[in-house]
Amino acid sequence: MSAVSGQQADIATARHAVSRRAVALGATGAALQILGGVLETVDRVKAGEPGFAVRTAIIAVAYLLLLVTVLALARSGVAGRATATRYGLAMAGAGWALSAGAQLVLQVDVDLAEKALFPIATIAIGAGMVAAGIGVLRAGRWRGWRRWTALLCGLYPFLVVFPVFAAVGEPNFLVLSGWGACWLGLALALAPRAAPDVAP
Repeated sequence: MSAVSGQQADIATARHAVSRRAVALGATGAALQILGGVLETVDRVKAGEPGFAVRTAIIAVAYLLLLVTVLALARSGVAGRATATRYGLAMAGAGWALSAGAQLVLQVDVDLAEKALFPIATIAIGAGMVAAGIGVLRAGRWRGWRRWTALLCGLYPFLVVFPVFAAVGEPNFLVLSGWGACWLGLALALAPRAAPDVAP
């Protein structure tokens, strides 16, 4: 098999590997994160208050659905096969799993979740997606806006989430909604209908 035909086979795999179900699950997770940020901005519910357990459980589900997006990106092949990319995707996936667990820890230990688990998880997701995003750019299998979505998901925590937190001393939930919008863009980029935008 020639190098050209091998590349075409890889591209064909990238076009069809991500199912519509995975895209829908990832988009749902991003939408829930966006909605959760808006709700917390409009009507903040603190630990011990009515509805806190339900709201944190919903956000935990959202984080697990965002993990699906990471898995879909890994399966698509658009980020390439470099070792750094694979480790980055694994780190990002672990970060979302830890974030989901941290939402449950909030029920019993707010300080542990907010001062340790969430920061560690966010750094893991950000760093992992920066590596994955660089992999997407190097692989060159996406064109236009799609090729930047993974990198944006990785850079957003370092450029927006952490600086805003440092400035105000607490989480800004609209900022977290903005991160959800980044992940919604990535989920949509993975949609099968995006196949024509894969570089030939």
